[in-house]
Amino acid sequence: TVSAPIRQAIEREIRAASDRVRLVPYPLSPIYLNEHGEAAPVILYAGRVHPEKGVHLLVDAFARAQSAGATAGWNLRIVGPWETAQGGGGPGYRAQLKRLARPAGAAVQLAPPIFDETRLAQEYRRAAIFCYPSLAEFGETFGLAALEAMGSGAAPIVSNLACFRDFVRPQENGLVFDHRRPDPAEALASELRRAIADAELRERLRLAAWHTARDYALPRIARCYLDDFADLLANPHANPCPRRYGFSHP
Repeated sequence: TVSAPIRQAIEREIRAASDRVRLVPYPLSPIYLNEHGEAAPVILYAGRVHPEKGVHLLVDAFARAQSAGATAGWNLRIVGPWETAQGGGGPGYRAQLKRLARPAGAAVQLAPPIFDETRLAQEYRRAAIFCYPSLAEFGETFGLAALEAMGSGAAPIVSNLACFRDFVRPQENGLVFDHRRPDPAEALASELRRAIADAELRERLRLAAWHTARDYALPRIARCYLDDFADLLANPHANPCPRRYGFSHP
């Protein structure tokens, strides 16, 4: 399986299978492992524009931060499908986002979806911060979009879902806000203000995130699979000990 929370869920359901569960994360395509460099003052979200992804929290949080004078010169860019047929929240949800964005004016950009990997990688490269405020307590297996952005040197800000803990280490290579608080938008706004105001912190997080993403390069993940296949061939009737690969997560 691809993440520690899913591994734990499997072990809860099938206790006898614990020794046969291996954790091998998703690989990053080389197109997302870009050179580390300067980025624009852009906060990016890329993914389905749906309530369970918490996009409304992000728009609300940015508008609050802007009203406090904390986002001068910064833009929030939302990229992703909003139509129901494409997995989005539909026209009603898009209208809600527009209402929330109105106080921030042109600083909030609701862009159309991008399905071309080259163009998506370009979006990641331009962003100094990537925010993935997912609220899907049971719907996120890994959070690949955040890792893709980290590969391009964006500092991640994510919700406190367990899946992100595999590769986002708070204060070291990203920031985490508590989406379970009574006012989660304010919790996110606080982290946005912090990342924008402290350029030294932001650049340190960006560089650490960039290094973390290299652990998930395709050749390394492929080698993990090949090692597992070799174990199965060598010991077809044995229950192998769970392999613990040395990724950035515990």
